Amino acid sequence: MRPIMVLAVLAGCGGGEPEGNIVASTTMVLGEQTGMGPSPLDGLLGEAIAFEVELVAPVITHETVEACRWTVHATEMPAAAATGPHAAIVQTEILDRLPAWDLRLALCERASDSSVTLHADFEGLAVIAGCLALPASAQVRDGDGNPRWTEFAGTACDATVYDQLHGRLFSARDFTMTFTRR
Repeated sequence: MRPIMVLAVLAGCGGGEPEGNIVASTTMVLGEQTGMGPSPLDGLLGEAIAFEVELVAPVITHETVEACRWTVHATEMPAAAATGPHAAIVQTEILDRLPAWDLRLALCERASDSSVTLHADFEGLAVIAGCLALPASAQVRDGDGNPRWTEFAGTACDATVYDQLHGRLFSARDFTMTFTRR
């Protein structure tokens, strides 16, 4: 009888994370390019691309790095979808080629050092997008002091798309990423 009571107590405590998968969504303009190419992504230079990544059944970990506490959600089964006029190329040449994604929310002792990062890297293709301006609604910690994912929009974001196979590096600056629950 006691094991059942212990399980009921543990189930009632929860892990501090709200229910639902985190969805990161953004629209950015790939405005810079370096490298020798050509790349299947060259046509995206100067164009707005839009996509979202839902972290389905994530593994959640916590880390302390210097004066910051991190909460990381990682998944090997994302639901990723592109929208807009360049959706086909973004879907086939970026999202479909990246089977694993992670989101890192870092809350630091100095709030201005806090950040959020969306990352994927697989077989010669990488995407990393990070935001340095987080609203107060993102500065929430659980009972253990770890960052707790809330719904918010990060601003002052930068991104790099690295197409190593074709020798191209693309970047985007000063856009917004939103983080919601589904």
